[in-house]
Amino acid sequence: MSSTDFNFEIEANEKIENAIDWLLRMQVMSGNLKGGFLSGLSFSWLSYRKPFIYSEITGYGLKMLLNLIDEGGSDLVPRIKATADFLFKVQSNDGAFARGIVRKTNMLIDSYYTFDTAICTSALLDLYEVEPNDKFLESSKKAGSWLLKEAQNENGSFKSIYRRGTFLKESRWYGDNCCLHGKNIICLLKLWSHTDEQEFKSSSDMTADWVSSLQLPSGAFKVNANENYIFTHAHCYATEGLLYAYYITRNKDYLSSAINAANWLANMQEEDGGLFNVYGNISFIKRLKNDLFPIRMKTTDAVAQSIRIWVMLYSLTKDATFLQSACNAADFLLRAQFNKEKSNMAGGFYQQQNGPLRLPIMRTWSCIFTIQALSLLVNLGQNFDEIIRKIM
Repeated sequence: MSSTDFNFEIEANEKIENAIDWLLRMQVMSGNLKGGFLSGLSFSWLSYRKPFIYSEITGYGLKMLLNLIDEGGSDLVPRIKATADFLFKVQSNDGAFARGIVRKTNMLIDSYYTFDTAICTSALLDLYEVEPNDKFLESSKKAGSWLLKEAQNENGSFKSIYRRGTFLKESRWYGDNCCLHGKNIICLLKLWSHTDEQEFKSSSDMTADWVSSLQLPSGAFKVNANENYIFTHAHCYATEGLLYAYYITRNKDYLSSAINAANWLANMQEEDGGLFNVYGNISFIKRLKNDLFPIRMKTTDAVAQSIRIWVMLYSLTKDATFLQSACNAADFLLRAQFNKEKSNMAGGFYQQQNGPLRLPIMRTWSCIFTIQALSLLVNLGQNFDEIIRKIM
Protein backbone atom coordinates (compact mmCIF):
# COMPACT_ATOMS: atom_id res chain seq x y z
CA MET A 1 0.00 0.00 0.00
CA SER A 2 1.22 3.51 -0.77
CA SER A 3 -0.03 6.79 0.58
CA THR A 4 -1.57 7.65 -2.79
CA ASP A 5 -3.27 4.28 -3.31
CA PHE A 6 -6.90 5.03 -4.27
CA ASN A 7 -8.03 1.56 -3.27
CA PHE A 8 -6.51 2.07 0.17
CA GLU A 9 -8.42 5.31 0.61
CA ILE A 10 -11.71 3.61 -0.23
CA GLU A 11 -11.01 0.66 2.08
CA ALA A 12 -9.73 2.85 4.91
CA ASN A 13 -12.75 5.15 4.79
CA GLU A 14 -15.05 2.14 4.98
CA LYS A 15 -13.09 0.73 7.92
CA ILE A 16 -13.17 4.13 9.65
CA GLU A 17 -16.94 4.42 9.22
CA ASN A 18 -17.47 0.92 10.65
CA ALA A 19 -15.09 1.67 13.52
CA ILE A 20 -16.95 4.88 14.41
CA ASP A 21 -20.23 2.93 14.49
CA TRP A 22 -18.65 0.39 16.85
CA LEU A 23 -17.16 3.13 19.02
CA LEU A 24 -20.51 4.87 19.45
CA ARG A 25 -22.00 1.57 20.57
CA MET A 26 -19.38 1.47 23.30
CA GLN A 27 -20.74 4.66 24.85
CA VAL A 28 -23.34 4.06 27.54
CA MET A 29 -26.29 6.34 26.75
CA SER A 30 -28.85 5.30 29.35
CA GLY A 31 -29.11 5.44 33.13
CA ASN A 32 -27.76 7.86 35.72
CA LEU A 33 -24.14 7.29 34.64
CA LYS A 34 -24.62 7.62 30.91
CA GLY A 35 -21.92 9.21 28.79
CA GLY A 36 -19.02 6.99 29.80
CA PHE A 37 -17.30 4.64 27.36
CA LEU A 38 -16.90 0.93 27.97
CA SER A 39 -13.37 -0.49 28.10
CA GLY A 40 -14.22 -2.81 25.21
CA LEU A 41 -15.61 -6.25 24.50
CA SER A 42 -14.52 -9.71 25.51
CA PHE A 43 -16.23 -12.56 23.69
CA SER A 44 -14.85 -15.84 24.97
CA TRP A 45 -14.32 -17.80 28.19
CA LEU A 46 -10.65 -16.87 27.78
CA SER A 47 -11.54 -13.27 28.54
CA TYR A 48 -11.80 -13.26 32.29
CA ARG A 49 -12.30 -9.53 32.85
CA LYS A 50 -15.70 -7.96 32.30
CA PRO A 51 -15.80 -4.63 30.44
CA PHE A 52 -16.38 -1.61 32.68
CA ILE A 53 -17.10 2.07 32.11
CA TYR A 54 -13.57 3.43 31.90
CA SER A 55 -12.79 7.06 32.74
CA GLU A 56 -9.50 7.28 30.83
CA ILE A 57 -11.15 5.96 27.69
CA THR A 58 -14.07 8.34 28.23
CA GLY A 59 -11.48 11.12 28.02
CA TYR A 60 -10.26 9.76 24.69
CA GLY A 61 -13.88 9.33 23.63
CA LEU A 62 -14.65 12.98 24.40
CA LYS A 63 -11.72 14.06 22.23
CA MET A 64 -12.96 11.82 19.41
CA LEU A 65 -16.51 13.18 19.66
CA LEU A 66 -15.17 16.73 19.45
CA ASN A 67 -13.28 15.79 16.29
CA LEU A 68 -16.39 14.21 14.78
CA ILE A 69 -18.42 17.34 15.60
CA ASP A 70 -15.74 19.39 13.86
CA GLU A 71 -16.23 17.19 10.80
CA GLY A 72 -19.98 17.84 10.72
CA GLY A 73 -21.47 15.42 13.24
CA SER A 74 -23.86 17.90 14.87
CA ASP A 75 -26.10 15.06 16.10
CA LEU A 76 -23.32 14.11 18.54
CA VAL A 77 -23.78 17.17 20.77
CA PRO A 78 -25.92 15.26 23.34
CA ARG A 79 -23.20 12.62 23.56
CA ILE A 80 -20.58 15.26 24.33
CA LYS A 81 -22.71 16.72 27.12
CA ALA A 82 -23.30 13.25 28.54
CA THR A 83 -19.56 12.51 28.41
CA ALA A 84 -18.64 15.65 30.33
CA ASP A 85 -21.37 14.98 32.89
CA PHE A 86 -20.02 11.47 33.44
CA LEU A 87 -16.51 12.79 34.07
CA PHE A 88 -17.81 15.25 36.65
CA LYS A 89 -19.60 12.42 38.45
CA VAL A 90 -16.44 10.34 38.80
CA GLN A 91 -14.18 13.22 39.86
CA SER A 92 -13.26 13.24 43.53
CA ASN A 93 -13.33 16.32 45.74
CA ASP A 94 -9.51 16.32 45.56
CA GLY A 95 -9.64 16.53 41.77
CA ALA A 96 -8.58 13.02 40.69
CA PHE A 97 -10.82 10.98 38.40
CA ALA A 98 -11.87 7.51 39.53
CA ARG A 99 -10.88 4.61 37.28
CA GLY A 100 -14.49 4.02 36.30
CA ILE A 101 -17.76 2.29 37.04
CA VAL A 102 -18.66 -1.40 37.27
CA ARG A 103 -21.32 -1.67 34.59
CA LYS A 104 -23.46 -4.34 36.21
CA THR A 105 -23.79 -2.70 39.63
CA ASN A 106 -23.10 0.98 38.79
CA MET A 107 -20.54 0.94 41.63
CA LEU A 108 -17.64 3.38 41.54
CA ILE A 109 -14.20 1.76 41.14
CA ASP A 110 -12.51 3.46 44.07
CA SER A 111 -9.04 3.73 42.50
CA TYR A 112 -7.52 6.91 41.11
CA TYR A 113 -4.75 6.67 38.51
CA THR A 114 -2.63 9.71 37.78
CA PHE A 115 -2.49 8.83 34.08
CA ASP A 116 -6.29 8.55 33.84
CA THR A 117 -6.65 11.90 35.58
CA ALA A 118 -4.27 13.54 33.10
CA ILE A 119 -6.19 12.14 30.10
CA CYS A 120 -9.59 13.25 31.45
CA THR A 121 -8.18 16.70 32.24
CA SER A 122 -6.77 17.08 28.75
CA ALA A 123 -10.13 16.22 27.17
CA LEU A 124 -12.09 18.65 29.38
CA LEU A 125 -9.68 21.41 28.38
CA ASP A 126 -10.32 20.59 24.72
CA LEU A 127 -14.04 20.90 25.44
CA TYR A 128 -13.40 24.22 27.20
CA GLU A 129 -11.80 25.56 24.01
CA VAL A 130 -15.00 24.79 22.10
CA GLU A 131 -17.41 25.77 24.87
CA PRO A 132 -15.73 28.16 27.35
CA ASN A 133 -17.74 27.06 30.37
CA ASP A 134 -15.90 27.84 33.60
CA LYS A 135 -17.02 24.49 35.02
CA PHE A 136 -14.73 22.69 32.56
CA LEU A 137 -11.76 24.89 33.43
CA GLU A 138 -12.29 24.70 37.20
CA SER A 139 -12.57 20.90 37.05
CA SER A 140 -9.34 20.76 35.05
CA LYS A 141 -7.47 23.10 37.40
CA LYS A 142 -8.54 21.03 40.39
CA ALA A 143 -7.28 17.85 38.70
CA GLY A 144 -4.05 19.54 37.67
CA SER A 145 -3.37 20.73 41.21
CA TRP A 146 -3.86 17.18 42.48
CA LEU A 147 -1.35 15.90 39.92
CA LEU A 148 1.25 18.49 40.96
CA LYS A 149 0.80 18.46 44.70
CA GLU A 150 -0.02 14.83 45.38
CA ALA A 151 1.08 12.61 42.48
CA GLN A 152 4.30 14.09 41.07
CA ASN A 153 7.67 13.17 42.54
CA GLU A 154 10.56 15.59 42.96
CA ASN A 155 12.36 14.19 39.90
CA GLY A 156 9.34 14.80 37.63
CA SER A 157 8.05 11.22 37.62
CA PHE A 158 4.63 10.24 38.97
CA LYS A 159 3.15 7.84 41.44
CA SER A 160 0.57 5.64 39.75
CA ILE A 161 -2.44 4.72 41.86
CA TYR A 162 -4.26 6.34 44.78
CA ARG A 163 -6.76 4.40 46.87
CA ARG A 164 -8.43 4.97 50.24
CA GLY A 165 -6.39 8.00 51.16
CA THR A 166 -2.92 6.85 50.13
CA PHE A 167 -0.76 6.06 47.12
CA LEU A 168 -0.12 2.35 46.72
CA LYS A 169 3.12 0.81 45.51
CA GLU A 170 2.68 -0.40 41.93
CA SER A 171 5.51 -2.10 40.02
CA ARG A 172 3.73 -3.26 36.86
CA TRP A 173 4.42 -1.64 33.50
CA TYR A 174 1.86 1.10 34.12
CA GLY A 175 3.00 1.65 37.70
CA ASP A 176 5.09 4.10 39.66
CA ASN A 177 7.64 6.10 37.66
CA CYS A 178 6.56 4.48 34.38
CA CYS A 179 7.48 6.26 31.16
CA LEU A 180 3.81 6.39 30.10
CA HIS A 181 3.47 9.33 32.50
CA GLY A 182 5.44 11.32 29.94
CA LYS A 183 2.05 11.86 28.29
CA ASN A 184 0.98 13.85 31.37
CA ILE A 185 2.96 16.66 29.73
CA ILE A 186 -0.02 17.29 27.45
CA CYS A 187 -2.54 18.18 30.14
CA LEU A 188 0.05 20.17 32.09
CA LEU A 189 0.89 22.34 29.09
CA LYS A 190 -2.78 22.79 28.22
CA LEU A 191 -3.38 23.96 31.79
CA TRP A 192 -0.49 26.39 31.49
CA SER A 193 -1.87 27.70 28.19
CA HIS A 194 -5.33 28.29 29.67
CA THR A 195 -4.34 29.64 33.09
CA ASP A 196 -0.89 31.22 32.68
CA GLU A 197 -0.03 29.57 36.01
CA GLN A 198 3.70 28.89 35.87
CA GLU A 199 3.56 25.87 38.18
CA PHE A 200 1.99 23.83 35.37
CA LYS A 201 4.78 24.77 32.96
CA SER A 202 7.43 23.98 35.57
CA SER A 203 5.81 20.61 36.24
CA SER A 204 5.77 19.86 32.52
CA ASP A 205 9.45 20.75 32.18
CA MET A 206 10.30 18.42 35.06
CA THR A 207 8.28 15.61 33.45
CA ALA A 208 9.97 16.08 30.09
CA ASP A 209 13.45 16.04 31.63
CA TRP A 210 12.62 12.94 33.67
CA VAL A 211 11.10 10.92 30.81
CA SER A 212 13.99 11.88 28.53
CA SER A 213 16.34 10.32 31.07
CA LEU A 214 14.65 6.93 30.45
CA GLN A 215 15.54 6.92 26.75
CA LEU A 216 18.15 4.38 25.72
CA PRO A 217 20.77 4.96 22.98
CA SER A 218 18.56 2.87 20.67
CA GLY A 219 15.77 5.47 21.01
CA ALA A 220 13.52 3.25 23.13
CA PHE A 221 12.07 4.40 26.44
CA LYS A 222 12.61 1.92 29.25
CA VAL A 223 9.39 1.19 31.09
CA ASN A 224 10.96 2.75 34.19
CA ALA A 225 14.38 3.44 35.67
CA ASN A 226 14.60 0.04 37.37
CA GLU A 227 13.60 -2.20 34.43
CA ASN A 228 15.39 -3.12 31.23
CA TYR A 229 12.41 -3.95 29.05
CA ILE A 230 10.34 -1.75 26.74
CA PHE A 231 6.55 -1.80 26.71
CA THR A 232 5.73 -0.46 23.26
CA HIS A 233 2.38 1.10 24.21
CA ALA A 234 4.05 3.08 27.04
CA HIS A 235 7.01 3.99 24.80
CA CYS A 236 4.51 5.59 22.40
CA TYR A 237 2.86 7.55 25.21
CA ALA A 238 6.23 8.97 26.25
CA THR A 239 6.95 9.94 22.65
CA GLU A 240 3.56 11.63 22.31
CA GLY A 241 4.22 13.72 25.41
CA LEU A 242 7.53 14.96 24.05
CA LEU A 243 6.00 15.74 20.67
CA TYR A 244 3.40 17.88 22.39
CA ALA A 245 6.14 19.57 24.41
CA TYR A 246 7.88 20.40 21.13
CA TYR A 247 4.61 21.71 19.67
CA ILE A 248 4.17 24.17 22.54
CA THR A 249 7.78 25.15 23.28
CA ARG A 250 9.57 24.43 19.98
CA ASN A 251 12.45 23.02 22.05
CA LYS A 252 14.39 20.96 19.50
CA ASP A 253 15.71 18.59 22.16
CA TYR A 254 12.18 17.25 22.55
CA LEU A 255 11.86 16.82 18.80
CA SER A 256 15.20 15.04 18.57
CA SER A 257 14.16 12.64 21.31
CA ALA A 258 10.85 11.94 19.55
CA ILE A 259 12.60 11.29 16.23
CA ASN A 260 14.93 8.78 17.90
CA ALA A 261 11.92 7.09 19.49
CA ALA A 262 10.13 6.94 16.14
CA ASN A 263 13.19 5.46 14.45
CA TRP A 264 13.29 2.74 17.11
CA LEU A 265 9.67 1.88 16.32
CA ALA A 266 10.49 1.69 12.61
CA ASN A 267 13.46 -0.56 13.31
CA MET A 268 11.31 -2.90 15.41
CA GLN A 269 8.47 -3.14 12.90
CA GLU A 270 7.70 -6.67 11.65
CA GLU A 271 7.17 -7.64 8.01
CA ASP A 272 3.40 -7.68 8.48
CA GLY A 273 3.48 -4.07 9.72
CA GLY A 274 2.92 -4.98 13.37
CA LEU A 275 4.86 -4.32 16.55
CA PHE A 276 5.21 -6.61 19.53
CA ASN A 277 3.89 -5.42 22.86
CA VAL A 278 7.17 -6.04 24.72
CA TYR A 279 10.86 -5.92 23.82
CA GLY A 280 13.87 -6.66 25.96
CA ASN A 281 14.52 -8.64 29.10
CA ILE A 282 11.23 -9.73 30.69
CA SER A 283 10.80 -13.20 32.14
CA PHE A 284 7.74 -15.45 31.87
CA ILE A 285 6.96 -14.83 35.55
CA LYS A 286 7.21 -11.08 35.08
CA ARG A 287 4.87 -11.32 32.09
CA LEU A 288 2.24 -12.90 34.30
CA LYS A 289 2.77 -10.33 37.06
CA ASN A 290 2.33 -7.57 34.45
CA ASP A 291 -0.97 -9.06 33.23
CA LEU A 292 0.63 -9.93 29.88
CA PHE A 293 -0.35 -12.90 27.73
CA PRO A 294 2.40 -15.55 28.04
CA ILE A 295 3.11 -15.42 24.29
CA ARG A 296 4.48 -12.20 22.88
CA MET A 297 1.70 -10.50 20.91
CA LYS A 298 1.37 -7.64 18.43
CA THR A 299 -1.03 -5.04 19.76
CA THR A 300 -3.35 -2.77 17.83
CA ASP A 301 -3.00 0.20 20.18
CA ALA A 302 0.79 0.44 19.81
CA VAL A 303 0.61 0.02 16.02
CA ALA A 304 -1.99 2.78 15.71
CA GLN A 305 -0.02 5.05 18.04
CA SER A 306 3.09 4.45 15.95
CA ILE A 307 1.27 5.54 12.80
CA ARG A 308 0.22 8.75 14.51
CA ILE A 309 3.82 9.41 15.57
CA TRP A 310 5.27 8.56 12.16
CA VAL A 311 2.78 10.74 10.27
CA MET A 312 3.36 13.67 12.63
CA LEU A 313 7.10 13.40 12.08
CA TYR A 314 6.70 12.90 8.33
CA SER A 315 4.77 16.18 8.23
CA LEU A 316 7.79 17.88 9.83
CA THR A 317 10.75 16.08 8.29
CA LYS A 318 9.41 14.66 4.99
CA ASP A 319 11.43 11.54 5.82
CA ALA A 320 9.91 8.88 3.54
CA THR A 321 10.93 6.13 5.99
CA PHE A 322 8.31 7.37 8.44
CA LEU A 323 5.62 7.39 5.77
CA GLN A 324 6.50 3.90 4.57
CA SER A 325 6.43 2.53 8.10
CA ALA A 326 3.02 4.13 8.63
CA CYS A 327 1.65 2.63 5.41
CA ASN A 328 2.91 -0.84 6.32
CA ALA A 329 1.35 -0.51 9.76
CA ALA A 330 -1.96 0.55 8.21
CA ASP A 331 -2.15 -2.77 6.40
CA PHE A 332 -1.79 -4.50 9.77
CA LEU A 333 -4.67 -2.46 11.21
CA LEU A 334 -6.95 -3.11 8.26
CA ARG A 335 -6.51 -6.85 8.78
CA ALA A 336 -7.22 -6.52 12.51
CA GLN A 337 -10.80 -5.27 12.14
CA PHE A 338 -13.65 -7.64 13.03
CA ASN A 339 -15.89 -7.77 9.97
CA LYS A 340 -18.31 -10.60 10.66
CA GLU A 341 -21.97 -9.66 10.88
CA LYS A 342 -22.46 -9.47 14.62
CA SER A 343 -24.00 -6.17 15.65
CA ASN A 344 -22.02 -5.62 18.84
CA MET A 345 -18.65 -6.64 17.42
CA ALA A 346 -18.54 -5.60 13.75
CA GLY A 347 -16.18 -2.65 13.30
CA GLY A 348 -14.08 -3.24 16.41
CA PHE A 349 -10.44 -4.30 16.29
CA TYR A 350 -8.73 -7.30 17.82
CA GLN A 351 -6.50 -5.97 20.57
CA GLN A 352 -3.75 -8.61 20.27
CA GLN A 353 -2.65 -11.00 17.57
CA ASN A 354 0.33 -13.02 16.47
CA GLY A 355 -0.01 -14.76 13.11
CA PRO A 356 -3.25 -16.76 13.13
CA LEU A 357 -3.63 -16.37 16.92
CA ARG A 358 -6.11 -13.62 17.79
CA LEU A 359 -7.22 -13.06 21.35
CA PRO A 360 -11.02 -12.58 21.63
CA ILE A 361 -10.72 -9.08 23.06
CA MET A 362 -11.44 -5.64 21.60
CA ARG A 363 -10.37 -2.46 23.36
CA THR A 364 -12.12 0.87 22.89
CA TRP A 365 -8.93 2.95 23.06
CA SER A 366 -7.40 0.88 20.27
CA CYS A 367 -10.42 1.64 18.11
CA ILE A 368 -10.05 5.38 18.80
CA PHE A 369 -6.33 5.37 18.03
CA THR A 370 -6.95 3.36 14.84
CA ILE A 371 -9.63 5.75 13.58
CA GLN A 372 -7.17 8.60 14.07
CA ALA A 373 -4.26 6.73 12.47
CA LEU A 374 -6.16 5.71 9.33
CA SER A 375 -7.71 9.18 9.02
CA LEU A 376 -4.25 10.75 9.07
CA LEU A 377 -3.15 8.59 6.15
CA VAL A 378 -6.30 9.32 4.17
CA ASN A 379 -5.79 13.07 4.78
CA LEU A 380 -2.03 13.17 4.46
CA GLY A 381 -1.68 16.86 3.63
CA GLN A 382 -2.22 18.16 7.18
CA ASN A 383 0.65 19.96 8.85
CA PHE A 384 2.17 19.08 12.21
CA ASP A 385 0.22 21.66 14.22
CA GLU A 386 -3.10 20.57 12.70
CA ILE A 387 -2.36 16.91 13.41
CA ILE A 388 -1.30 17.35 17.01
CA ARG A 389 -4.30 19.53 17.86
CA LYS A 390 -6.58 16.85 16.47
CA ILE A 391 -5.14 13.80 18.21
CA MET A 392 -3.46 15.05 21.42
